[in-house]
Amino acid sequence: MIKTGVTIKSNATVKFGVAAKSSVTIKSGVTVKSGVIIKSGVTVKCGVTVNCGVTIKSEVTVKCGVTVKCGVTVKSGEIIKSGSGVTVKSGVTVKSGATVKSGATIKSGVTIKSGSTVKSGATVESGVIIKSGATIKSGATVKSGATVKSDIIIKSGVTIKSGVTVKCVVTVKCGVTVKSGVTVKSGATVKSGVTVKSGVIIKSGVTVKSGVIIKSGVIIKSGVTVKSGVIIKSGVTVKSGVIIKSGLIIKSGVTVKSGVTVKSGVTVKSGVIIKSGVIIKSGATVKCGATVKCGATVKSGVTVKSGVTVKSGVTVKSGVTIKSGVTIKSGVTVKSGVTVKSGATVKSGVTVKSGVTVKSGVTVKSGVTVKSGVTVKSGVTIKSGVIIKSGATVKSGVIIKSGATVKSGVIIKSGVIIKSGVIIKSGALSFRLRSG
Repeated sequence: MIKTGVTIKSNATVKFGVAAKSSVTIKSGVTVKSGVIIKSGVTVKCGVTVNCGVTIKSEVTVKCGVTVKCGVTVKSGEIIKSGSGVTVKSGVTVKSGATVKSGATIKSGVTIKSGSTVKSGATVESGVIIKSGATIKSGATVKSGATVKSDIIIKSGVTIKSGVTVKCVVTVKCGVTVKSGVTVKSGATVKSGVTVKSGVIIKSGVTVKSGVIIKSGVIIKSGVTVKSGVIIKSGVTVKSGVIIKSGLIIKSGVTVKSGVTVKSGVTVKSGVIIKSGVIIKSGATVKCGATVKCGATVKSGVTVKSGVTVKSGVTVKSGVTIKSGVTIKSGVTVKSGVTVKSGATVKSGVTVKSGVTVKSGVTVKSGVTVKSGVTVKSGVTIKSGVIIKSGATVKSGVIIKSGATVKSGVIIKSGVIIKSGVIIKSGALSFRLRSG
């Protein structure tokens, strides 16, 4: 037994079975071997080697330059101090209440248990397990291969590097940077101010809160909830089953895959690709340059702005407004209650169903079917190959070009120009038609 007030100087060896009591100082160059118990109040100074099997108890201070080797147990209340050079090697267990300060390196195989605090400037290397209840403070670096388990709090300024697994119920707070290759698993909460960088995978059940920036290369998997105020930047892939809530901004270059629900209040900016199976709900705004691909459903109340391309297989439901400059490609179904505004292009193969309003300046190209109940307003150009079915109303100022077919039951109002080669079938009603 080494009693209180003793100083163990450089080159000494403290062997198996020794107990070093409170107020002992272990100086640089000492080797503390397996089986030694270092009790509360001991100071372990720079340059000491603490070997496998040592127990370091509550309130011990381990200073800069110490190497804590495999098999050591660091108990509650111990402080591993600031300053580069403290190395906590593989196999060490850091128990509840221990504080690992700035400059310490925690190597592969260390277990950091509930209630420990890893402070700013510490580096947690690959293979470390950080258990539930630990706090990782601002400025710490968690490197590839570390596992961050349930209930951990990762505070502002922490950098989580490629290959880290962040498990269910972890809270990642404002100011954290989550780097490429990290997996954020179900049940984790990513709070406002976090930056999620390229290559991160955000798995099912994660909640991404307002103020988070999700950068290019991130994959957001099924079951994730992305809340209002999040910015999803170019190059992100949003996979099937994700719910994107009101107030979100989806920036240029994002791919939104099948099964995603884009809720009211979302803004989908230029360059976004919305793939088959996506549902865009009432109140969303799809801006210029976005592409809405086959199988997507654009529901009532959505505004599709100039420059958007709506591709084959999309269903555009009642209440949608399609503004100037939108291109609606072959195979799209435009349902009752949709307004197609001036400057939109409706291409071959589109079905425009009853109750749609096609406003001035729209071009309806070859192969489009305009069904019963559609109103085609002044200034629309209906090109060759279009079929206007019974019950449609074609208003003054419309130009119906050669090769179009106007079927029985259509009302063609005063001022329409029907050019050479148009076929007007039996039962069409017309008023003051001007031939060409």
